[in-house]
Amino acid sequence: QMRDSNGPGLVAMLAMMPWIETTSIQHVGDDLALTTRAVEEALKRVDALIVSGGVSMGNRDFVPDAIRGAGGEVVFHRLPIRPGGPMLGAIDKAGRPILALPGNPMSAIVTGRRFGVPVLRRLGGFELIDPTPPFVTIEAPPSRDGRLWLYRPAALLPDGRAEVLPPRSSGDMVALGRADGIIEIPPGEIGLNRFAFYSAVP
Repeated sequence: QMRDSNGPGLVAMLAMMPWIETTSIQHVGDDLALTTRAVEEALKRVDALIVSGGVSMGNRDFVPDAIRGAGGEVVFHRLPIRPGGPMLGAIDKAGRPILALPGNPMSAIVTGRRFGVPVLRRLGGFELIDPTPPFVTIEAPPSRDGRLWLYRPAALLPDGRAEVLPPRSSGDMVALGRADGIIEIPPGEIGLNRFAFYSAVP
């Protein structure tokens, strides 16, 4: 019963790539049978499926089992990233990719941009699946984590540097709205202030 920002946000991002046609946004309740049926029906009419929410380890997170129940083979579940750690990647019997993104808005948009876009480019036949991003100098070096890859929204400054926009929560759509893209902070990188920048426009 929550307001949906993930669906419109992901559709808006994908709309910037004219070779992608989004079919629909379907809301499904926290029910294993309903979710499994929705995945099965969606896979009959799409080349790739993106799901948001229900992918973590809670009692009502049915998406991993629903994907398996619909014949999908889980390739990975959980990545050493923040936000977006619960993300899942799978493939169905026909070779169609299934991406299950976390339900938090920041996590959904970040994982959709950083991981979903390269998957769709691969499916679209692009020679460069994940083009090398430009590097930007950060005005104030952000905090790091020794174990995780971190992704932070950032705004480009007129002098060529970038300003990190620390989100107040994983649902901070205001920070995302102000950002020109996200920076990628590798684990354990100390003393550096230049980072890969993934623009909001794929």
